[in-house]
Parts: sequence; C-alpha cells; structure tokens
Amino acid sequence: MLGYVNPSKTLFAFFSPSFAVPSGAYSANRIANTGLNTYAFLPYLGVTWFPHPDWEISTVTVLEMNSPNHATQYHSGAVAVLDYLIGYSINKRLQLGVQGTFLKQLTDDTQNGVKVGSDGFRGQAVAIGPQLRYMWGPASGIVVKYQHEFAVRNRPQGDKLWVQFSFPL
Repeated sequence: MLGYVNPSKTLFAFFSPSFAVPSGAYSANRIANTGLNTYAFLPYLGVTWFPHPDWEISTVTVLEMNSPNHATQYHSGAVAVLDYLIGYSINKRLQLGVQGTFLKQLTDDTQNGVKVGSDGFRGQAVAIGPQLRYMWGPASGIVVKYQHEFAVRNRPQGDKLWVQFSFPL
C-alpha cells in the first residue's frame, strides 16, 4: 500500500493493488457457488479531505478486472466503483453525512469469446442515502448507513441498510 498525508494533515490518500483468488470448490452444475471461480485485480484508491475540522469528504475508487471462469467460459467485464461520503461532525463523537456509490461496467461480459446480449450485459447502479457515525472511543464506533438505488441496469436493484462496527484488536 502506498500512502500520502499532506503537511497540514487535512488530506489523506492511499493506493493498494489488491488481488482476489478463487476459493472453495466450484461446479458449473450447482445451483449456487460461493465464488465466481475467477482471479481478479482490484486496484484501490482512497482519498479523504478535511476542508474544515467539522467537514469530511471521502472517496474510495475500485476498478475490478476479472479473469475468465474456465468452467463456464464466462468472462465478466471490468467494473469501476466510486463510493463517497460528505460528512459533518456535530461534535467529536457524532457525524451526520450523505453517502452513496456509483457503479459502471466499462467492458462487455463475454461467453466463449462472444458478447453477451445486445449490450454486453453491462451493469450500472447509483445509490445515495444518509449516514450516522457515533464514536464511543478513539478507534471504536458504529456507523449506520441507508442507500436508495436508482438508474440500475443489468444488476439486482434494492435499497440497503447496514451497520458497521469498529474497535481495536
């Protein structure tokens, strides 16, 4: 991982060249498999900027490039994902924000080297929603997020609600 912090400690950035490998057994005849039976390269860039001590603007960008699934001859296209947050800290413990994601498939899905469907089965999705973060310690807290999805194409669509916890190990 490569990182950068500006001298005033108001801008943070990091880059990580991540990789994913197949895990678990795979069978093209199974109704469900736990993985896609592919390798993936996932370069990851995160940036956080504090334009004012009470304000945070953060983004995480990931580009996912998969190898073909040799059991099915299916090759999923490259996907770019941008997650974002604009947050305002009411005090040292409580932050309210607006967050969401943009997802866009950049290349076609193929099977046996042939484009899938008339549009290459290129997916896309946009989501936005509120976020609440409460920190009860220096590295311990909870985040509650809700996202409403729209402009979805060639992907499952639905609203999301989730809770994240952080604590030191």
